[in-house]
Amino acid sequence: MWPRVRAIGESLAGLGYRVFPAATGAEALALFDAQGQGIDLVLSDLVMPEMGGLELFRRLRPRPLAPKLLIMTGHAPEGSTYSELCQAGIPLAAQTIHPWPT
Repeated sequence: MWPRVRAIGESLAGLGYRVFPAATGAEALALFDAQGQGIDLVLSDLVMPEMGGLELFRRLRPRPLAPKLLIMTGHAPEGSTYSELCQAGIPLAAQTIHPWPT
């Protein structure tokens, strides 16, 4: 996981939020399955390995007590992806988070 993404999680944890970091959409889905009752918000990238943010949303949406979702991305969503995000009312933060140089 990139240091800046980790820093966002640490900042949220410092504000008192419980944070469950995941490197991939599939990992996030597994974490939700394990911790789902207490998760109110999923902060996801649109483009991730294995499963992107939109597919993660599609899999979480039908579940009881589905969390709110905020998608961050440095990629401009195209056509149907953007339409689906808008129709579902998912906020999209178009912001690139680059990894810090190592």
